[in-house]
Amino acid sequence: MRERAQRFDRRAEGYEAMIRRVMDAAALTKVTLPIATLSMAKGRPAVTVTDEDMLPEQFWRVRRDVNKTAINDAIKAGETVPGVEVNTNVAPSLRINQR
Repeated sequence: MRERAQRFDRRAEGYEAMIRRVMDAAALTKVTLPIATLSMAKGRPAVTVTDEDMLPEQFWRVRRDVNKTAINDAIKAGETVPGVEVNTNVAPSLRINQR
């Protein structure tokens, strides 16, 4: 399925590139069709970080993620973790071992 999705993405990118070339060659910025309106917009400036070590602290972002492994370990050790429920009503899972 992943390969199929990638194929569709590549095909869409190819169509987009072709439409850009045709519109550019015809000097068109907007085309109205029965199923869609195609328009070319000016590109926006993009930022490229060339050396992360030189970036001041104010331009960094810290991400907080739940550490489910630590929560599971604490519960297995008999601890109560505030804000966590243990769901024991879970569906059985099917395991298939190939030979």
